[in-house]
Amino acid sequence: MSKSSLISVLCAAALLQACGSGPSVPVDDDVARTALVGQVRDSAEASAIALGQVRASRLAVVSSEQGGRVIELLADVGDRVSAGQPLARLDPAPTRLREQQAAAELERAESVASERQRNAARVAAMHADGVATDADLEAAETEARSARAAREAAASGLALAERDARESVLRSSIAGVIAARPVDLSILAPGAPAFEIDGEDGRRIHAVLPAALADSLQPGTRVTFTYGPDVGAARLTGVSARDNGAGGREAVFVVTSGSPPAGGSVELRLSRDPSGGVHVVPLAAVLTDRAGRQAVRMVGPENKLRDVPVRLLATRGDMAEVTGRLAPGQLVVVAGAEFLQAGTTVRPRVTQR
Repeated sequence: MSKSSLISVLCAAALLQACGSGPSVPVDDDVARTALVGQVRDSAEASAIALGQVRASRLAVVSSEQGGRVIELLADVGDRVSAGQPLARLDPAPTRLREQQAAAELERAESVASERQRNAARVAAMHADGVATDADLEAAETEARSARAAREAAASGLALAERDARESVLRSSIAGVIAARPVDLSILAPGAPAFEIDGEDGRRIHAVLPAALADSLQPGTRVTFTYGPDVGAARLTGVSARDNGAGGREAVFVVTSGSPPAGGSVELRLSRDPSGGVHVVPLAAVLTDRAGRQAVRMVGPENKLRDVPVRLLATRGDMAEVTGRLAPGQLVVVAGAEFLQAGTTVRPRVTQR
């Protein structure tokens, strides 16, 4: 073999060795990766769902000023009651005893007042005849006035005792449904609640809504709600100006049709204006960074990812309603988006719902 041939063979071997020491295909940061994506949909016909708690517009608490031992319960939670209906009875013995004592005290005070009045009349006659002095007349009239005051005090005491005796029967102050019954067959402390009654003169629904959704609603907005198999309607009366600390605001709706039970839960369906720029995306597509900012990772031209800031309004199952620079039909990453970066080239695979 000639010298030139040997050199050619050595160069070819070195070239083969160099090719075997590295990848045969150059590494490119934009190599396409398969990404599961979902479509952006218009929410013109969509509506947000929010859970609400039903409360009575009027709540009455039944208690006893004097308290006592409960000997009979006449109503329970869930019972419908009318105004004035007996709900429980307390042991009447203590109040009857006080009533008898007050009656006896009034009888004694009336007797004393009558005797002092007659004495004042005699002294006045004697004073007219010049037998009694001015001091005697003044003293007699003072005693008569004191006796009359004592009689009036005794009469007031009897009236209070009679009222306490009447309160040994606890009665409903309004018509409605018993929502709670803290009392049982035991001692009821003075002023302690025995029954809580939801009035029948109205129902309100309280719901905590995302701040953005709350801002999009106006007082007077009409909504529908469901409770079990039934449907009702309500009207927004106002939204709290204060955040609840978790990005929500409390909204209050007055029920205009339907009879949801007080204390129960309902699903509110909050329809929105189609021109509001609201879109529906899979909930899994919405990313939130440490600062609380939200975005979706969208598939752009040439299948390159780009981040689009959005604002989450509400959730509906596994879907989310958002606002942002989106359009129906666009694709957003719904799985593994946190492991992909903006600018990455992907092969989109649409998930089936």
